[in-house]
Amino acid sequence: IPFDVCLASIKAEFKRRRDLKKGGSNAAKILAEEDCLRRSLESKSSTEQLGNTGVEVDEIQTGESCLASSFTLLRPCISGVESILRTGVSAAACGISLYRKVALNCMLSCYNLATLYKNGLR
Repeated sequence: IPFDVCLASIKAEFKRRRDLKKGGSNAAKILAEEDCLRRSLESKSSTEQLGNTGVEVDEIQTGESCLASSFTLLRPCISGVESILRTGVSAAACGISLYRKVALNCMLSCYNLATLYKNGLR
């Protein structure tokens, strides 16, 4: 995907958020478009579920909880990417700080044992 397309998509999403926060007719129009899109996606998925057999396939429906629920969105936009990236960065920072604490604890234990050995205590 070209960088220009990604940048345009991000700008459009920020404009959409700003319009929703501001409210008014633009927000109502955006919400109506999203509702129409959601209904069309739900109807499309329900017709695909029937398939050729005429029996519904057992799948996770909208609103049900599952392992991937934090990675799914109803809107075809990138607003959830920011949340996922923030979660990943915070998890990485937490892991790195945990490793630093463990390393510091090991170094202090090593120093204490070396001091005790130097003073003749075993």
